[in-house]
Amino acid sequence: MRIIKKIGFFRAKKILKRKIKILINYYFYKYFYKWNFFGSKIEIGKNIRFDNWNTYIEDNVKIEDNVILGGKGEIFLGENTSLNPNCFIVSQKKVKIGKNCMIAPNVYITDEIHNHDRIDIPIKFQGYKYKEVIIEDNVWVGRGTTILAGIKIGRDSIVGAGAVVTRNIEPFSIVGGVPAKLISKRKEGN
Repeated sequence: MRIIKKIGFFRAKKILKRKIKILINYYFYKYFYKWNFFGSKIEIGKNIRFDNWNTYIEDNVKIEDNVILGGKGEIFLGENTSLNPNCFIVSQKKVKIGKNCMIAPNVYITDEIHNHDRIDIPIKFQGYKYKEVIIEDNVWVGRGTTILAGIKIGRDSIVGAGAVVTRNIEPFSIVGGVPAKLISKRKEGN
């Protein structure tokens, strides 16, 4: 009590919060490295939410501020991949992001979709379908893109900003729009 009186209640509260945060981070990293969920040289920003304990991160991955990795399924982040601020990845089955991928800010990736087949039951009560999402190596996903359940994005593709990906994308494609459509193909030397 003497310490609190001496430095003030709010300052003591701030110091206590900081020490608790340091302890949480220490144990978080200690156990993740012990279980080999994380690779080496990983950069993690502020305010990251790991609501998903089935997350596997390879070497040299960069996760920026305010990223949320949620759900109960598996999330795989390949080598040299970067998740920029405010990305939200929800996995109830499996979301796999390959090597050397760039995921721009505000991207939403999910492997779940509401069932909506029956008209006699409200959509809210029909449950979900889960279909895995695969983003292959060297893919650039533009700012504000939404990638829906069951999508496979082929290697070396580019998804334009603000696109809503509702169909599979072939390798070496450039797509954009709502819904995402083929704009052109990438060629060697371009």
